[in-house]
Amino acid sequence: KLFDNKLNDAILSAVTTIVIVAGSIAVAISVDSLGVVFKIIGGTVGALLIFVLPGLMITGRPSSSGRKCNMNYFGGFSLWVFGAALLI
Repeated sequence: KLFDNKLNDAILSAVTTIVIVAGSIAVAISVDSLGVVFKIIGGTVGALLIFVLPGLMITGRPSSSGRKCNMNYFGGFSLWVFGAALLI
């Protein structure tokens, strides 16, 4: 049981905090305008919210017939693929 240990949780929390702070400092040092960062974040989150997450919700939901080969599944999968292509 890897995650029952409180020491592992404390180490994971500390490492995550250090990575986030170091990433924030690296971005702050490397860009001239914060507007560029906001544009990148907005485009990424927008593609995830509009295309990827609904596609994942549709494909992960079981159909009434129990089959995965229906039009809803293919529609959700195509949303997921299109959203992933926008992120690249």
